[in-house]
Amino acid sequence: MDTVTIASYSTRPDDLTLPTLPPRLDLDWRICHAQALMRRHLHRKVTIGELATAAGLSVSRFSHLFKNQSGDSPVRYLKHLRLQVARKLLEGSPLSVKEVAWRVGLDSSRLIKEFRETYGQTPLQYRFRWMSPENGRMARQGGFASG
Repeated sequence: MDTVTIASYSTRPDDLTLPTLPPRLDLDWRICHAQALMRRHLHRKVTIGELATAAGLSVSRFSHLFKNQSGDSPVRYLKHLRLQVARKLLEGSPLSVKEVAWRVGLDSSRLIKEFRETYGQTPLQYRFRWMSPENGRMARQGGFASG
């Protein structure tokens, strides 16, 4: 799965800047397009039907091709993408968990639940551990150190 990093942040979801990821030459262009749409519209609900239509495929053919090409179902890929972006926002921005959840298209309780299932800790626990002096990172007065 591609690693997504945050190049900058702001308070508006449409200002979320994700770097352009180099295309994987082994992926079908329709799957690359669908993954780009997921990244671009991370802050809102994206349906499999929308992605399939954008790829010019039926939902069942799209789902099969996506899993075959990427190794994950579209739903699982989107979940992991959202969690990766949430993790980066927790590391590099002063946004609250609620704001981070909103930015990645989840409500805060869903983000907390999925974050805990994936990373073994809540988003706040992750932020505090990530920012701890033992990790060489410290909160600066009025903001966060970005690493």
